[in-house]
Amino acid sequence: MSPEDKGERRELERLRRKDEGEAASEAGGESPEDKKAPQEDYAERWLRLRAEFENFKKRKEKELSEFRDYANEELLRELLPVLDSLEQALMLNPGERRGVAEGLELILGQFKETLKRTGLREIASTGEPFDPRLHEAVMLVEVAVQPENTVLEEIQKGYLFKDKVLRPAKVSVAKAPSQEEQ
Repeated sequence: MSPEDKGERRELERLRRKDEGEAASEAGGESPEDKKAPQEDYAERWLRLRAEFENFKKRKEKELSEFRDYANEELLRELLPVLDSLEQALMLNPGERRGVAEGLELILGQFKETLKRTGLREIASTGEPFDPRLHEAVMLVEVAVQPENTVLEEIQKGYLFKDKVLRPAKVSVAKAPSQEEQ
């Protein structure tokens, strides 16, 4: 059979199917293919909607979980100045703070433990390499004894809440001495 014969045969087959479809629609009936197509279409749409709904549920569960994890973030941010004040009060001269200091130390210990349970952690700073994600450099100090970009002093503590930086630590950072001074 030549390619032309095959092409003619296909065309005749297509016209025959078309005629059968027209005859069935004129008679008021539908071909089995016509009945099957909407059912398949509905089933396909149902499966697609079901998959979209499952994805929606997963997305909402993730958002709710993140909301629960970080719901206390603003409260913790508000409490940080109180924590700073308590720590500063303990830095008074030991002779000036005898009785008050013991009470403050107990309060501070309880307060820190409470914050720790909610997911708050201090950022390690002094002696650590400077990390701009965790530290805010407020001073550069030229020193020869420390490696460059090492945190020399913590000026204000930084805190992490779960895995997020709540407040970066304010630090002084080592800088290599200038060539003129060497």
